[in-house]
Amino acid sequence: MRSWRALRVADSASTTKDPIGKRIRALIGRLLAEGAKAGYRLVLIVQRAEAAIVGAFERAMCSLRISFRTDNRASVELLHPAPRPSWPTNTRRPARRRAAVRSG
Repeated sequence: MRSWRALRVADSASTTKDPIGKRIRALIGRLLAEGAKAGYRLVLIVQRAEAAIVGAFERAMCSLRISFRTDNRASVELLHPAPRPSWPTNTRRPARRRAAVRSG
């Protein structure tokens, strides 16, 4: 039950000028970055994954993202960016070669 009280205090302190919110974000970022080395996994559950709440570094460290239905497209694009092509865009893709088949 103590952890729930701590979360309530941190949530109420985020509206004041107390830097506890920044400290919590920094600790979560560090846990995301270094936790996998030690075998820790972090489940980050948020109602709104806005850029102000979940930064770009934290989103980059999350390898699996699951989202439910959203009302606007921007929310989906924030969580699930479009994949980049693995080849350079200024070059052509190599043509496929077909194997010759002999009938006999």
